[in-house]
Amino acid sequence: MSDQMIVADSSIDYQVKEAAVIVAALGFVLALGGVVIAAWILCGWRGAKSVSVEWLKGKATFSCR
Repeated sequence: MSDQMIVADSSIDYQVKEAAVIVAALGFVLALGGVVIAAWILCGWRGAKSVSVEWLKGKATFSCR
């Protein structure tokens, strides 16, 4: 009897498949950063009071101070 409760099968080559998650997270960070930069450009240094983004429709609403 082994010391481990779960033993990996040594005949199978396991690979880490996290590239899609990293690409999706990077895309989200870039999109969010783009919205922040757009709010800063449109509303100035004081910033926006609220920002609403509809990703599927491609619409963003900025409410400046």
